[in-house]
Amino acid sequence: QWLRGFQAVAECGNMSQAAESLGLRQPAVSYLVQCLENELGVQLFHRRNKSMELTAEGRLLQEKAITMFDLVKEIRCEVGSGSRQEYKGEISLSTTHSVSANIIAGPLARFHQKYPLTSFILQSGGESSFTLELVNSSSIDFGILAGKDFPATIEARPLFLSRLVLVSRRDTVFTRDEQGFLKNSSELDGVPFVAFSSASTLSRVVTDELLECGASPAVASTANNSAVILSYVKAGMGVTILEDFTVRNCGDELDIYPLPGDEALRQYSLITRRRKHLPPQS
Repeated sequence: QWLRGFQAVAECGNMSQAAESLGLRQPAVSYLVQCLENELGVQLFHRRNKSMELTAEGRLLQEKAITMFDLVKEIRCEVGSGSRQEYKGEISLSTTHSVSANIIAGPLARFHQKYPLTSFILQSGGESSFTLELVNSSSIDFGILAGKDFPATIEARPLFLSRLVLVSRRDTVFTRDEQGFLKNSSELDGVPFVAFSSASTLSRVVTDELLECGASPAVASTANNSAVILSYVKAGMGVTILEDFTVRNCGDELDIYPLPGDEALRQYSLITRRRKHLPPQS
């Protein structure tokens, strides 16, 4: 109970919201935290007006507490009545809008058809830190992210590779090499360009790729969704660089130029928190 009180305050950032989430009164939650601090002999929070900010010891304890709560769930599932569960219940995951729409929609639908008592809670966003934070706090079961360097608390299983591709209208032609790849990225210098908003992880990847080849496109518009960006390209706003899986059905309307080299490849992985308990359906 002390740990649950502590974890509620750590997640909510203040006593009143933590008390509400636990169905307790504020003095009761404050007492739980004080008991835990006395037991451990350390201060777990910096108390500032109505807010509660974790100390270094508090952050360490929160990491341990998340693992402990997952272990309790595992015991209930494997030893208790949960061990006889069918595949039913919620499965939570987070990824980007593009992966949600182009990669996992079919697999999730097939899984649900096979196990109709399951349901999915999907949270999607453009910034990888959003998904990473949800997974690391054990708030969701899975995340799907591009990248290689993850925190030590994260376990990553490779899923698929994507390649960056240049997308343009048929009336804007670029040079291809013998394999059909974009031959010279410097041709993009000064060309009207539709970019992802700067908050997007892909925006930083594309910017680095263009800087590497010495090209500086003229940004005509920005958006935070690949479908919106493609509609702008089709309307004649400019060219863009996206991932290959987002343009699989655009070959009849647009020209697709894969970018050459390993630098244009992105590794996507399924990430979970290490030692996290996953219910049977997950």
